[in-house]
Amino acid sequence: MSPGEAFAAVLERYGERVKVCRGEEECGESGKAFVQPLRQERQDPLPTPLGGAPQGRWRYLGHPQLSLEGIEAGYILWQGEKFEVVNACPVYLGGQVNHWRAILKRRDPDAGGI
Repeated sequence: MSPGEAFAAVLERYGERVKVCRGEEECGESGKAFVQPLRQERQDPLPTPLGGAPQGRWRYLGHPQLSLEGIEAGYILWQGEKFEVVNACPVYLGGQVNHWRAILKRRDPDAGGI
């Protein structure tokens, strides 16, 4: 099993469903990813049922087949919320894409687009 296949198997078992939306109305590709809040020092946490969560940025580790290339005008849909992609890049291992890594921020519902 290649490292990419191993990571994809872990995502399939433990990851959460996400959708990659390339435009405001296009929401097609779906797959699994890990999405976690990044810890930031100087920000008050947002209260949640499981405790405080940072309001700022989120880490995304996604399936190697769920490309984030050209996502600048789109967003990631996760748990019913839209997240803008601040930056994204493929992570290579052994000459193949092992997974996609990105930094996300929650999209302002009043902003409409990016």
